Amino acid sequence: MLPGRQAGFGEIPILSIYGHFIVLVFCIAIHVCKNQGLPHSQFCVSGLCAGAILKIRKEWYKYFRVKYIATMKEALNRTEDQAGPCGIVCGVCPLGSGTVAETAGQTRKHIVDCQIPMWSPFVPGGEVIDWTAMDRGLEWMEKYACCAGCENGGGPPDCTIRICAREKGYELCSSCDELDDCSKFEWLKEHGQQLKQKLKENKGLSKKEYIKKMIGQMPWEA
Repeated sequence: MLPGRQAGFGEIPILSIYGHFIVLVFCIAIHVCKNQGLPHSQFCVSGLCAGAILKIRKEWYKYFRVKYIATMKEALNRTEDQAGPCGIVCGVCPLGSGTVAETAGQTRKHIVDCQIPMWSPFVPGGEVIDWTAMDRGLEWMEKYACCAGCENGGGPPDCTIRICAREKGYELCSSCDELDDCSKFEWLKEHGQQLKQKLKENKGLSKKEYIKKMIGQMPWEA
């Protein structure tokens, strides 16, 4: 562990616990070797094995991290041609595009690479930061702050907009004659009214045409 680096940054807890357990077992084995008067070569072999386990633990972490990122990217790629019935194009949404999760992962890496926990106490305000808690928050964001899109089971499970659209068989709420007086957008606050307005402006467009027109911008930015 780097000087000043707090537990949790850049490590998978399960692998970390497992790795430390194995190292502890080998340390006990080394102690037994010394007490039993076994040849020095066996002591060295035990030490080398402990080092090998540490190396394997690091490689496991790298492997599983790469696999996780690849899996997440594959899931997010499926959102590129999606749009929720509310009018949000998934590939543009920071959650649907994976921007939030990716940024959280990069931030975790920068904290470790720059050894920020080590020198932060010497900068005004840095001494009160709980870096372990921050890492847990960023780790959570990296894993869960991404959305697979409404078509793949993403989004709030109780979204009134999606539930209503599915019941009526609409891909976009712009196809609904009751959109003007619809109250199901209210939970989105000011964005809800902006989404309704954008849907009304694009009434008559197919879902594919709407996505092509809106790609690269959120409806309230258009």
